[in-house]
Amino acid sequence: MSAPFPPTLAALALFASTAAGAGASQTLSGEAFAEAHRRYMQVCAACHGADWMGGQGGSLVDGKWRRGGDPAQVFRSIKEGWPESGMPGFAALFGDDEISTFVAYLDEAGRIHAERQSEKAETPPDRDLTAAGETFRVETVVDGLDMPWSLAWLPDGRMLVTERSGAVRLVETDGTLSAPVLGTPEVFAENQGGMMDVAVHPDYESNGWIY
Repeated sequence: MSAPFPPTLAALALFASTAAGAGASQTLSGEAFAEAHRRYMQVCAACHGADWMGGQGGSLVDGKWRRGGDPAQVFRSIKEGWPESGMPGFAALFGDDEISTFVAYLDEAGRIHAERQSEKAETPPDRDLTAAGETFRVETVVDGLDMPWSLAWLPDGRMLVTERSGAVRLVETDGTLSAPVLGTPEVFAENQGGMMDVAVHPDYESNGWIY
């Protein structure tokens, strides 16, 4: 099934589910997928991203499941949560059938994500885009980063980029990407933690401070 991913979805009357039991695999209709996506946007997207790729919480479509990715394990994670890691359980909010629908929804989301990645690989990275009557030139500055989170420019034109996993990189003026900068603080890159923002002190040239 190929499902659309519009920025907003109209609320449907029912949250459809055809699961035979907890964690059972199922195929969602387009309507059921849309309703599951609406619920996802309400309760999950703030941590896991509107595109399922993660943010404060991990990606749900990269195949890297800390607690196991088979349907029964995903069902358990949604229902009971992992409080010690900051992941709440949703048993009080959703019944077993609804959670099973979420499991099927995430499975379908993984397939949609894989299709999009394939399409991106075939799309030239540097191209012109038009929006609101204006034309913009999209150009790749640097690639090879692991979830870049924030950037700041140094006075000499080089760019500092943080990776959520904990690294800080320098991008030279010619686009060359450095190895991770040594001596940065140890980072807890779990749940809502990670190397987030970076800022250069206004008097950096005299005091060398980076926040």
